[in-house]
Amino acid sequence: MIEIQRAERERERREREREKERGREKLEHEERQRIEKERRKEEETKRAEYERQRNLEKAREEERRRKEEEKRMRLEKELYFVTQLRIGVFGATGSGKSCFINTCERTVRQTEKGSAPDSSTGQEGTITLQDYLPELFFRLVDTRGFFNYNAYEIEEFQNILHGKIQP
Repeated sequence: MIEIQRAERERERREREREKERGREKLEHEERQRIEKERRKEEETKRAEYERQRNLEKAREEERRRKEEEKRMRLEKELYFVTQLRIGVFGATGSGKSCFINTCERTVRQTEKGSAPDSSTGQEGTITLQDYLPELFFRLVDTRGFFNYNAYEIEEFQNILHGKIQP
């Protein structure tokens, strides 16, 4: 009888141990599921953030392209009525403005000499504004050399740029 009681207690102890083991396994399983659920949620959050960022970048790129297209269209409308373009050639005295214009004239007209007076001595050659190549869509405008860029020269420079001084 004592043997039977001992065996019964041993069986109950083993049953309790198995019950504890099942409880630990269940807790471990639940913990693994919780960790996996958190990992999936974190991945989902990262994926959503990545998608949001990508959409934001796409929207910015589309806005940039739209603005560029608007700018291009506006410029195209402005240039539609332009029949002749005037290009000013600016620089210091002796920097080769007139030589550049002469080279363009010789190339376009296939002549030996251009008509812009150039000064290879470093002294001022062009005194007033002068248009060259008027037969083309564009005209080159030779300007006098600018020395010190003092207040008077800066004002004259701006007047030329804004078309207030004409050849």
